[in-house]
Amino acid sequence: MKYLIVFFMMTGLIFTQVDNVSAQIRNPLKKRVEKNVDKGLDKLEDGIGNLFKKDKEEEVEKSDAEPQGEAAQAPAATQTAAGTASGKETGGVELKWSKYDFVPGDKIIFEDNQAGEENGEFPSRWDLVTGTVENAQYGGENVIMFRGGSPTIIPYLKNSDIDYLPDVFTVEFDLLMPGESFTVFFSDRKNQSTPSGSTHLGIWSTSMNLSPASSKLPDNGTIRDRWAHIAIAYTEGKMKAYIDETRLINIPHLSFDPTGISLHAYHANDDRRFLIKNFRIAEGGVKYYDRFLQDGKIVSNGIRFASGKSTLLPESMGVLNEIYKMLDEHPDVNVSIEGHTDNVGDNDMNQKLSEERAETVRKQLISMGIKEARLSSKGYGESKPVNTNDTPEGRAENRRVEFVKSNGTTSGNNPGNTQIEQVTPVSQNTGNIKTYGSVSIGSQEWIDGNLSVTTFRNGDEIAQARTIEEWEEAKWEEKPAWCYYNSDASGEKKNGRLYNWYAVNDPRGLAPEGWKIPADEDWDRLRTYLGISNAGEKIKSTGGWKNNGNGSGETGFNGLPAGFRDYDGSFIMEGSEGYWWSSTSTDPSDEDSPWASCRYVSSEDKYLHKHNMSKGAGLSVRCIKE
Repeated sequence: MKYLIVFFMMTGLIFTQVDNVSAQIRNPLKKRVEKNVDKGLDKLEDGIGNLFKKDKEEEVEKSDAEPQGEAAQAPAATQTAAGTASGKETGGVELKWSKYDFVPGDKIIFEDNQAGEENGEFPSRWDLVTGTVENAQYGGENVIMFRGGSPTIIPYLKNSDIDYLPDVFTVEFDLLMPGESFTVFFSDRKNQSTPSGSTHLGIWSTSMNLSPASSKLPDNGTIRDRWAHIAIAYTEGKMKAYIDETRLINIPHLSFDPTGISLHAYHANDDRRFLIKNFRIAEGGVKYYDRFLQDGKIVSNGIRFASGKSTLLPESMGVLNEIYKMLDEHPDVNVSIEGHTDNVGDNDMNQKLSEERAETVRKQLISMGIKEARLSSKGYGESKPVNTNDTPEGRAENRRVEFVKSNGTTSGNNPGNTQIEQVTPVSQNTGNIKTYGSVSIGSQEWIDGNLSVTTFRNGDEIAQARTIEEWEEAKWEEKPAWCYYNSDASGEKKNGRLYNWYAVNDPRGLAPEGWKIPADEDWDRLRTYLGISNAGEKIKSTGGWKNNGNGSGETGFNGLPAGFRDYDGSFIMEGSEGYWWSSTSTDPSDEDSPWASCRYVSSEDKYLHKHNMSKGAGLSVRCIKE
């Protein structure tokens, strides 16, 4: 009897499997059928009603609903590290995060998270080469669906006919495939000539191949019918490729030069639909410790969180492993972990989210073995963008975590800027304490406002020049002096005071204790770090400048268009230009030289200009940490 039952059961199992495969071809977006077959022959006799069990089916939805705010910004959560390689929710191979070495590029070239896309239309940030590709929704998220006609798409970029991939770049996206293969070509198949030979990455449900390399997922793993995170890293001829946290391709010397990206799903049709989301191309950069030495901080766009939450995603571990390695090898280094968002969504929620995410990263590094006293965390929300929020690429760069050199702390979240206090006498309507914030820019720390003191560091008063005659007298007698712009005290709170160079150079010290007036070399270092072509834009404030000349505000320097007072007593350029003294005389060997160096920014351009000014002129003053 048992043998007869087994015979009928095996026959039924074969036909059931055929039906299941056919069903998956008709609708590849159903979750895979999980079998629950008992091994004992006695249990087989009890019946076949409980032999098979299906998960709830999940269809591609054609819906007008679109994710908003953080839900539209953040990459969706991939599966947890345990079990993903097998394609099962539980019991699969455990992938070790500590082995994951993918680090995303930090300068976004192209970004598409499908935010704001209209369902059923062609994806607005892409161009079509062949086939049928549409926007759709899956699991409540916007996705790009490859439907049929051997579909191929390319990023819609200006000048895409030329090589737009740098010598170091990364590509990332999430992929859901019904089987067969998905292809990444390393050229623009519409606008560029196609290189000869095998110049594409094949992604299969169980493996990857890029000639001459190929590799399978461990333990017979598969990504069929589930989301998988695909990552590609190219570094000056070396190519690596990953499925989730597993590196499958590692080619030391690629035989061709990647020039662009095309995505292709040869097997796609209405019964086998391929889905992608959260696509990004980014330019790589300097190694983390070299960058830390050069800039005083590390900026990462590769630390990812679950949508609207502070939960780390597995693909974040490539970056965090590198940060851990740097901190472990350099125990003298302490960092402030600082979270930032774009401007999508509620400001208060973004502030809260940035704080929570920074603290999550801090706790993760502590759990990996970094001492708590070496790490602090802050959140700045959307207040310190490094790029425009008007493009997907700009918003992607603004969503970041920074690791900034610090003195270390045993506390957790510590929002706000460092406070610098200057003690002054209670006179001339000033308080006995003047407080400034500070900002770290590269390896430098600057106060974030124009100086506004009436005494030197030792308490001696600086003379106020209220009239043109008093101003000119200070010039001819080479005496320290200060004034308000237009002799109007109402502007002091915003723009600070203007000082002649004799106040700047006085040995009694104009700067607060522990700070100094920046010399030419300090200004030059700031300009080099920010970039010669747009350093001025980066230090200008985001408001108050004429002719739409506002700055990006990304550094927190908050450079104001305070104008200046010329040596003859006239006031000019308020709203159009901002000037700051250097402590460097134009000719240090000549004590009688009437000129000193300064820096200025203008509403007309993006530069940080160097200029020589009469020592009798009145300019704003910034201070830098000694």
